[in-house]
Amino acid sequence: MSQPKLTLAVMVLVAAAAPATALGNIAAVQRQPGVLGAPQWGTATPLVVEQEELTFDCADARPEPTCVFEARYRIANPTPDPQSVLADFLGVDTRDVEVRVDGVLASVELSEDERTRFVALLAGLRTGADPHEVLGREATHAGFTLEVEPGGRCEVTATGTIAARARFEPAGWFPAVVTRHLLLDVEVGGRRESEFDLRYLLAPLETWAEARTVTVVVRYPTDWGFAAVLGDSYDLLGGLPAEPPEGWTVVAEGDRSTATWSSDGATPALLDLGFDAGSVEAFHSGGVVLGFGGMVGDGAGGFWMRWGYEVAYPAWLLYGLSVDTDYRDRAILALQLQGASPIASMPVIPSFDVGIGLPIQLLPETQVGVRLMCGFTWGPVGFNATFDLFPGYDTSHPDFAQIGLYGLLVL
Repeated sequence: MSQPKLTLAVMVLVAAAAPATALGNIAAVQRQPGVLGAPQWGTATPLVVEQEELTFDCADARPEPTCVFEARYRIANPTPDPQSVLADFLGVDTRDVEVRVDGVLASVELSEDERTRFVALLAGLRTGADPHEVLGREATHAGFTLEVEPGGRCEVTATGTIAARARFEPAGWFPAVVTRHLLLDVEVGGRRESEFDLRYLLAPLETWAEARTVTVVVRYPTDWGFAAVLGDSYDLLGGLPAEPPEGWTVVAEGDRSTATWSSDGATPALLDLGFDAGSVEAFHSGGVVLGFGGMVGDGAGGFWMRWGYEVAYPAWLLYGLSVDTDYRDRAILALQLQGASPIASMPVIPSFDVGIGLPIQLLPETQVGVRLMCGFTWGPVGFNATFDLFPGYDTSHPDFAQIGLYGLLVL
């Protein structure tokens, strides 16, 4: 079952069975960002981060935008003794991460105990939060070793890619094609929401003796929206503001924008980044439409059925093919185009639709006409009225105007 259908089913069940407080939790905006953390040491170290430069270069991709990141750390050893440490870049949804020290690959495989220790260390910084609250999902690790001579300096560089994860925002309305075809509809080509999130963890810098200058640069398409939040809360509930806060500089050049933030003093625990990359509609495979009713008017008589199938793109525009027949001597093939209103997450009011069509009377003789349609559906049941005009007949002919009334079952 697709996400919209599952969400709709859950919300309907919750509305029927859960207290109001549960509804408040179900309806919350939730972020599941891709996460990148600054490097952290497993034990106390006198090494100093003189300068950190972090760059995210983001571009559109399916199903989610991706960012190429580069993190550069200029490190100094102010002591008269050599310093050797084991460190780790923690992340979520990071891929192809490589760590180099002065241009030389320095990545090492961490043991399970070391991985557990680094996650626990991160969770304990600032708030003593639960690791799941900090990371949201299972962490990826990029361990490396570092040796710095007395009074020496080196540069640590981490590169890789990270996915900006879609933000979950409870739907207030669901498209008609989803509510009409709960059983058969499949999204083809990948529907995508518009809001995506990244999280950069600054708190690991506290495992260093000192962190001085931090600069974050985010590059993204100019037609995207960009927002940022600096804070100490690892909470993943709620959205982000519509734009970056004071302290950010945003410059647009051609089709790319660059947002920059820097700090020369104390830093917060984390930096949340949000993008509005624009939603992408999916093609809907739709489903079967069955109608039960009959014709009214001069040419009326008997029981009729409608056999049809419809698809949708975008989700509110339905394309259908149907056959209406009385199973005796009457049959009408029709191509149809309908616009349908969405239905609320608490489905009190049905989805209304209007449309046009091209009816082709096959029996008792071939005639091509014009169809007007209107109706409503409430989930898998509904009603539809069709008004067919066949100009090939004289206006006095009983089949010049045919009005069909059908109760619907949609699958």
